[in-house]
Amino acid sequence: MDRIYVRRVQVRTLGTLLERGLFAVPELQREFVWNARKACDLLDSIYRHYPIGTMLVWKTNRRNEVQLRKHLHILPPYNPSNSDIYFLIDGQQRLSVLWNLLKGQAQVVLNSDGKEVDFGAMYFNPYARDGERRFLYRRRPVGEFGHQIIRVVDLL
Repeated sequence: MDRIYVRRVQVRTLGTLLERGLFAVPELQREFVWNARKACDLLDSIYRHYPIGTMLVWKTNRRNEVQLRKHLHILPPYNPSNSDIYFLIDGQQRLSVLWNLLKGQAQVVLNSDGKEVDFGAMYFNPYARDGERRFLYRRRPVGEFGHQIIRVVDLL
């Protein structure tokens, strides 16, 4: 059995690894299923320094390339020039949200239920009081928030 190890990686480093096409989604993994509310909950947990879980990555050689998911994912595609494959076994949903926000684009993606998740419509409310949501999903900032809330993609 290969060695199992734990490594702490910063979010920006994950973004760089994604840009290089290091990670691959195996066919056995479900597609992106989260909705905007779930994505905002992840951001809130990060903001509050709550644990957000881990990523489980399986480093394997190219003989397992047949297990690659070939379509329908929102992460950058695996780069076939890599000598090894790093399959995302757990953490794909969280990594997908972080990747789409780190890109700094107001991108709209469809989850596997066909529902739109507009990453440009996720906002941070710096004026939220205790117990209020700091991260909001609004197609248009309206009402009492107006100019006070900031798009997450603009923050990053």
